[in-house]
Amino acid sequence: MGRLPGIYPEWLGDQNFAKQCNCRFTYVVGEMARGIAGSRMVVAAVDAGFTAFFGSAGLGNGAVRTALREIKQSVDNPDSWGANLIHSPDRPLREAQFVDVCLAEDITKLIIYSTSYI
Repeated sequence: MGRLPGIYPEWLGDQNFAKQCNCRFTYVVGEMARGIAGSRMVVAAVDAGFTAFFGSAGLGNGAVRTALREIKQSVDNPDSWGANLIHSPDRPLREAQFVDVCLAEDITKLIIYSTSYI
């Protein structure tokens, strides 16, 4: 019989991901629409060592801007979070406005979903 030693969660996953996202754990948290994965959850996840994404789909630009600012002011690790962008070919103006908000807030990490959100 053999016995395997326990492993730490930090050892799982691709360490290049951990380096690039400056996170302790190679897990992604969040990106649930309409702010379910809200600013408080993103901040808590980043503080715990995860990479997190704000669930911006279905929210107006004002709510998105407010949440992004809250996150930026609350996290010490700007490389470990971002927001989700729903690709909406039927609503190109909404998509462009969201990108403009992200650029204005200096958000460079986006998860892009290739589906329409109604």
